[in-house]
Amino acid sequence: MYSKVQNPIKTLIKRALCVVLPMLTGGPAEAFVSAGASQQVQLTVVAACTVSAPAAVTFGNAVTGSAAPSPVTTTISVSCDGNYYLGVNAGANWSGATRRMTNAGAYIPYTLTENGTEIGDNLAAAQALGMTQTTDAGKPPHNFASTVTSVTITATAQGTMPAPGTYADTITYTVAW
Repeated sequence: MYSKVQNPIKTLIKRALCVVLPMLTGGPAEAFVSAGASQQVQLTVVAACTVSAPAAVTFGNAVTGSAAPSPVTTTISVSCDGNYYLGVNAGANWSGATRRMTNAGAYIPYTLTENGTEIGDNLAAAQALGMTQTTDAGKPPHNFASTVTSVTITATAQGTMPAPGTYADTITYTVAW
């Protein structure tokens, strides 16, 4: 009986060629091992401006039939990365060109001013301002440098005080930059 004894060097060369030859010829690459990893890419965009105002501006008490109480002031805080415009809407109870506080169908007109100048509004459309430099009512929103971080607003009630009750309105300040 004839037994074939294999040469260990020949066996090693054959095995090496089985691995290397396919890699060189573009064949299967079973000899390569790979690993992977994933990574999230994220960016958070934040507003360049913020605005805050006290919850209420209150005139205190007034007697029916008396003249309007003294004006009151409030401070609007603004934080912007650049120059900005501040506008305010007409409020919920406006009529014609007048902002009004209301209670059970009775009204007290009022104005809002900054440094003695009426703040820009668009009473006919009752919308918030600040997105353009002028309004169709011809009153521009106020333009401020980014270094101005607070704006003092004066509210002035007008006329003779009507029937007793709490009169109120809601306005919205808008900052545009």
